[in-house]
Amino acid sequence: SRFENNTSGLYLENSSSQITNSTFCDHQWSQPFSYFISTGIWLVSSNPTIDISTFSNNKLGIYIDPASLPTLLNLVFSDNDKDIEDLRVGENP
Repeated sequence: SRFENNTSGLYLENSSSQITNSTFCDHQWSQPFSYFISTGIWLVSSNPTIDISTFSNNKLGIYIDPASLPTLLNLVFSDNDKDIEDLRVGENP
């Protein structure tokens, strides 16, 4: 799947989805606070597996809230303002 040129790519809440062979790119909405919505994947209370996927030219590649526990495998990040924002305790220095 390809998610591109939107305010954000994929929002998952209470989900255990399997995401494979996907591209998340060009989420660059330029409004105040756009960093919080111009994201490849936004996870809320979710435990997905994200495998063999690319995140490029986004404000933020992946947002992980404190209640999420994703499995991240074989990911490629390039030219994002920030690759991952991980709000789980001890995960984001």
